Amino acid sequence: RAAIKARKIRELFADPCDIQIPSYGVSQRFSASEIPAQVMAARAQYVYISLEFGDMEIEFPEEKTAVVDVTGFFKAKTLGGESINEIHQARCRMIKLEGDWFFSEVHETAMVEK
Repeated sequence: RAAIKARKIRELFADPCDIQIPSYGVSQRFSASEIPAQVMAARAQYVYISLEFGDMEIEFPEEKTAVVDVTGFFKAKTLGGESINEIHQARCRMIKLEGDWFFSEVHETAMVEK
């Protein structure tokens, strides 16, 4: 089930997509085909994982481009039993291609709470 979700997440990202999450040491430009493997590798570190989004602000600086500022609420339990409850802020750039929106950049702007 997790593998199916990871493959499906690929459909949300432009090719390539720049992902910068300093609090987790991620700073890379990924092809869309690389994203499912990255998601599965991250997911394998947890028994339970939940990511919810709120406080979303969307701007349209130009046609077919959106900039989304969002707060992410990350809850998880590691394989070692440690509970994680974090709040992150991110800025995402999305582009519209052939009528659909895709993430072209995901940049963590702050870790509010750990």
